[in-house]
Amino acid sequence: MKPASPIGLANLGPLAQLKAGRLPERVLRLLVGLWLYGLAIALEAQGATMKNLVSVNIYVTDLRPENTARIREIRSAYFDTERPPAVSLLGIERLAFEGLRVEIEATAAV
Repeated sequence: MKPASPIGLANLGPLAQLKAGRLPERVLRLLVGLWLYGLAIALEAQGATMKNLVSVNIYVTDLRPENTARIREIRSAYFDTERPPAVSLLGIERLAFEGLRVEIEATAAV
């Protein structure tokens, strides 16, 4: 097995960049799902799958307690249930790019 490799994804375009303020739950679900889908594609391009993930950090602006359960539901559809990666969910004030609301950072052993 090769050492763990960081995998990054570029901005998801207009859907990822929304105006400041409260993020509607349906939009949050869509953004998290799109990031995880993009991550699956990036892993596949490297000859890996979501089962190769060892750690995942999910950063969300305007994270509210009621959103935490929804994000868990979404990520559980993508992660290996027998050997899930270590996951951190962080609510932060802002991300690196203006208007970016969700970012996912992952490390996989491939």
